[in-house]
Amino acid sequence: IPMMAADRDRIFDSFKRTVLAVVQGLTLTALAQGVLVGLALWAVGVQFSLLLGAVACLCAFLPVGGAALVWVPAAVALVLSGQLVAAGALIAWGLLVVSSVDNLLRPYLISSQARLSTPLLFFGIICGLRAFGFIGLFLGPALLATFAELMRTFRELYAESPS
Repeated sequence: IPMMAADRDRIFDSFKRTVLAVVQGLTLTALAQGVLVGLALWAVGVQFSLLLGAVACLCAFLPVGGAALVWVPAAVALVLSGQLVAAGALIAWGLLVVSSVDNLLRPYLISSQARLSTPLLFFGIICGLRAFGFIGLFLGPALLATFAELMRTFRELYAESPS
């Protein structure tokens, strides 16, 4: 597609901005989830809660399972040790707070920086994961933002002026 250098720069900037937004959004969300899981584990008396919070932070980067890979086994261990109230509190905290952070904070952080709407961002992440695997988590939204910028440029260059 013939275009000016400024248009190319704008398209590449959109790609870079979106990849950076996804990385920052994933990192901040994972940190928040790790802290929340670590605090919950500490509050219910699980040993090594700081270490488990750090592991939850790392697991939060995984598209499937995430931080639940840490707090669910901890809740099961609490049930098996007879601490039902602590297990119930941990399960409620994990489902209501930790999962909400993943579902609310991540799209907000990414969409605000990437200049994509949340539904479009969600579509890009899901399709990217489906098409490219884990790297699609970054590549899907970036390609979608690049395509949107290409369409914007195409409309500006080739749109008929109203008569």
